[in-house]
Amino acid sequence: MSTSSNLIEPSGVHRTPLRPTKVFKGHTDWINSIAFFPDSRHIASASSDETVIIWDIESGRQVGKPFQHDYGGVRWIAISPDGRRIANGMEKGGIVQKTTAVASTMVHELKEGGVWRLAYSLDGRWIASTSPADKGMIRLWDADTGRLGKELMKCGDEVYSVAFSPDGSRIAAGLGGGSFQVINISTGKSIVGPIKGHLERVRSIRKTPG
Repeated sequence: MSTSSNLIEPSGVHRTPLRPTKVFKGHTDWINSIAFFPDSRHIASASSDETVIIWDIESGRQVGKPFQHDYGGVRWIAISPDGRRIANGMEKGGIVQKTTAVASTMVHELKEGGVWRLAYSLDGRWIASTSPADKGMIRLWDADTGRLGKELMKCGDEVYSVAFSPDGSRIAAGLGGGSFQVINISTGKSIVGPIKGHLERVRSIRKTPG
């Protein structure tokens, strides 16, 4: 009888358990979203404790003070391609902040009754959002003015995640029933899907560069 070396460890071999090299500790509740800044040296984290914290990856320390919000727990964050702004999706609405290492000021308010997910287009022109207040709808906001630019098609199910294609012409939407679809931004029509494969809601979705 043959045995596979992939299934049975050789005698005397001991695996060392993986351990974190750094622990980033500062929130007091669930961490709902994490995003890299374009410089790859900093991370922003968003929590149900109503704060967003910026971290220095190398040191593991907080950069400045946590940004406190009054719109409820922060569900999701998206960082602009130039790293100068953070879009925050919260239980009672959404805002876009202009941020530095030590301070943050509100630039725009996204007029929605709570925001589930946010995504920046790669050119920084648009912010896509989904909201529990208007289930199944994806909205596009002008990232410079904060004004509603377009309401895309109302999907056949609740939208739990969104992602832009690299060329900015399409949006992929993860749906509550375990499926996803791809929408043409200029027409608002579905061009792929819904494609079903998961058994539960699709909470995160990303487009590969190719």
